Amino acid sequence: DAFYNALSTALWGYFSDRFNIPQSKMSKDTIREELLTCNIDESLAARTIDMMNRAELARFTSAGVSDPRSDYDETARLITEIEGKL
Repeated sequence: DAFYNALSTALWGYFSDRFNIPQSKMSKDTIREELLTCNIDESLAARTIDMMNRAELARFTSAGVSDPRSDYDETARLITEIEGKL
């Protein structure tokens, strides 16, 4: 799905740029560790990883588990919350 491909690419790019993580070292575990190191609470880190997982799932399956508008809004909220705490 093109929307979720773009959403996933945007999330990975945001975290790579924001935390200066080289693409070769990017993983959800690395992102989670960076968030926690920056005093982002576990709940927000978990919601972020969950969104990344949902975007990946929606990209590669057609199981109807996705709601693009809701996922877009949630991604915007996550980034806004993270930026507000950094």
